[in-house]
Amino acid sequence: MRWATLPNAISVARLLVFVPLTIWLAADGRALAATLSLAAFGATDWIDGFLARRLGQVSRVGEILDPVADRLYILAVVVGLALRDIIPWWLAVMLPLRDVFLFSLVPFLRPRGYSSLPVHFLGKAATAGLLYAFP
Repeated sequence: MRWATLPNAISVARLLVFVPLTIWLAADGRALAATLSLAAFGATDWIDGFLARRLGQVSRVGEILDPVADRLYILAVVVGLALRDIIPWWLAVMLPLRDVFLFSLVPFLRPRGYSSLPVHFLGKAATAGLLYAFP
């Protein structure tokens, strides 16, 4: 299995660069810079998926890495907003709990042939809605 691909490198960069950068920018009150970081994260999210399909570099690592990066980014933005008292802490706790709940379903899905939650339009729309609402 090939895991060292350009799309996976972009996903790793999203995790290692944009997640901590956005927490720092949001917590420091640099709203415009944090919003630009969010836009860059969204663009690279689209780019890595496009390249994976276009270059035939879709991999199991990428299928796991991409949603993990999305979820950690959402968590980073939520933490940054809560640190600045822009959103209440109860909301900052509730949003990640949704993901914990969905992740807890995986053991029940394994006997039915799923190793993870299947990608669904509704889930993609929910993520897009969250990323759209944060700026």
